[in-house]
Amino acid sequence: MKFNNRTTATPVKFSIVLILAAAGLFVSTLLVPVAAMATDADTTAPQALLPDEQESRASEDVVIETRQEANVPGVEERAPEADEKSATMDIEEEKQQFLSRHIYFAFNSSELDEQARALIKEQAAWMADNPDVRVQVVGYCDQRGADDYNVVLGQKRAHAVKAFLEGLGISPQRLTEVSLGKTSPVLNTEGQTDARSNRRVEFKIQPAA
Repeated sequence: MKFNNRTTATPVKFSIVLILAAAGLFVSTLLVPVAAMATDADTTAPQALLPDEQESRASEDVVIETRQEANVPGVEERAPEADEKSATMDIEEEKQQFLSRHIYFAFNSSELDEQARALIKEQAAWMADNPDVRVQVVGYCDQRGADDYNVVLGQKRAHAVKAFLEGLGISPQRLTEVSLGKTSPVLNTEGQTDARSNRRVEFKIQPAA
């Protein structure tokens, strides 16, 4: 009995083709996700920068931060007007301190004690810092004694202070002296202790010539 080889071979070849096609489809199905993952990885992975590019990027970041800081007002920043106002207030305060210092004397005396000399030195320092200021030195007395006597005594006190200022380097052209005797008392009293406030020399700033 003889078999037909052509008839038997045809189904076998067809089966082999089907198996190979199925195997190819299966392999393609496995490769597609892998390719997609690789594509995503290439898309999201940061690109490495060259050294020059890294330095340029760092410089740009510094410039941006500097500009941002420059746009934020500093705590210590002050307007020029505020500085000028503060300086004016300081000058006025020093001027008032100068005018408020009085030189006091013992009863019936024109001698300068240590405290008086220390205060006159402070006055001289302020006048040295303000060379355009001219000052009148005014001598006073307490309520005891004759008017004429107190005028002379007040003159001696004013002259003693003026002479001490000149000895400290203050120009005589910037100083004048006058006595008001027992007029304009600080306290209306004849008690020796309280009357010390009246035995004084005051400083008056004169208008500019």
